Amino acid sequence: MIKRNLLAVAILSVVATGAAQASDGQIQLNGNILNQTCTVAIDGTPTANSTIVLDGIPAADLEKNTLNTVSGGTLKGSDVMRTIQITLQDCALPSGKTKVGVSFDNTGYGQSAYSTYRNMLLDSINTVATAARGVGIGFTAPASASDLVMGETKSEFTAPEAGGVLAYDYQIRYVRTADAAADVVAGDLDSVATFSLVYE
Repeated sequence: MIKRNLLAVAILSVVATGAAQASDGQIQLNGNILNQTCTVAIDGTPTANSTIVLDGIPAADLEKNTLNTVSGGTLKGSDVMRTIQITLQDCALPSGKTKVGVSFDNTGYGQSAYSTYRNMLLDSINTVATAARGVGIGFTAPASASDLVMGETKSEFTAPEAGGVLAYDYQIRYVRTADAAADVVAGDLDSVATFSLVYE
């Protein structure tokens, strides 16, 4: 599998004035720049960024479902709060690749141990007092609604057809990440879930 939706290159430089320079090794870097991958739309809107507002729920509703994490654990979570559809069109795949899929990243606010996205309101002194604790946001797919999706291993790969549209549906849930229901603190919850296009 190859991930080529976002290319980031970081170069760290140290300049020492007047110091002798010598080469003691080398690192070979290989990459790939694509003219276009796919045109992305979320719920029919042609954009790769979207804001979704979820209804609030009582903390007790976090216990309604048992959800499986990618790492093999189980967590409790709410019913489906919202279903979103990510569509891909006009895909230009990298050389040697025939299929494309969507992968929810475990970077940024992703918590790979829980397969969820954490509450970013806990990071600011301006919002931490009113932030919910012990709760994250998770995604499931309708075909396996008890399995949280995060990372390439949970991607569904499809071969695009010329002029066709690939549609991927995902369900959004609140997920209890606290060890016990009594440890959940009610409050506000904001997070950012990022996804990448992956190929095989």
